Amino acid sequence: MYSNKADKLVRILKPYTEHLEKSKEFSLDIGNMWKCLVEQVCVRGGSKPIDLLEKRGDKEKFHSQLSLNKMPLSYDEILKALTNFKATRFRLSASKTIIENYHRSFSNGEFKFISLFKADFSRKELAKERIEAERKLRKELRERSVFVWIFRRGNEFKTYGWKNKPLSDWLKDIDFAVTLMPFDSKVKKILKELGLKLTDGNYENIENFLIEQVCVKLGILPSQLDRIFYNNSDKIIESLKAG
Repeated sequence: MYSNKADKLVRILKPYTEHLEKSKEFSLDIGNMWKCLVEQVCVRGGSKPIDLLEKRGDKEKFHSQLSLNKMPLSYDEILKALTNFKATRFRLSASKTIIENYHRSFSNGEFKFISLFKADFSRKELAKERIEAERKLRKELRERSVFVWIFRRGNEFKTYGWKNKPLSDWLKDIDFAVTLMPFDSKVKKILKELGLKLTDGNYENIENFLIEQVCVKLGILPSQLDRIFYNNSDKIIESLKAG
């Protein structure tokens, strides 16, 4: 059943593969890593605020207010920037999260876990070695709690580690990962149409399914598939529902 639906998905996606952006080269740009972290914090709960900033041409101006070379900023200063630019739905929690991740991983203008990226990695291609290397790095970032969320629960702020979705997104955004899938709400709706339900336990299995049944057949990378899903989810779901 899943295979038949995957074949239909491949037919639907084929036209979207004609003009795909190529993967960019990864660089150890700490400022960009921080920028992508801030943006990942802001899109928690939905990317609409950041999308609107980009549409208005204000995204770079927003990032300049919270750039790494301006840190450490106070909670009130960060909250003011998030509020003025309407950059996220959860301004209080996001402000706490940005501060915590700065001190945890980026203080003094350095990324404390940069050594994880200095190992030799295989080429950016859909190969077993590349998939294993990216997943190993994602797992290490998660196990070390390199990044965390600070959420307000009642009158308290509580700390939670990042899971596979935001880590995959961040690794993709810094131009490192090409085989990881950040399953956001739009992609989950597509998975639902395929009869698939994502959990923490089957995350890599779902990635494997899309790699083997979709990416390989279309000759594209998972990162490119994710971009197609993100930009065209409504049309894709409509096509999947059609007889």
